[in-house]
Amino acid sequence: MIPLGSGATLRFLAPARGRLTATCTLDNHARDQLAALFGRATHKINIKTTADVRDERGILVCVGSFQWSVRRTV
Repeated sequence: MIPLGSGATLRFLAPARGRLTATCTLDNHARDQLAALFGRATHKINIKTTADVRDERGILVCVGSFQWSVRRTV
């Protein structure tokens, strides 16, 4: 697999304190597209992922959206 980032947006919400933790999520469309790619029903997909970044106090400090083009090499 070759993932290529094609776009990103970040929205900073608060100053971060200490260690940061990011959690990435996929919507149902992205999951379906990945299943098709891994199942070899297609060789290339375009999906969006989202991420929430929290500081060590659990405060949401940043949200991001990322566009990906992913293709199978074999």
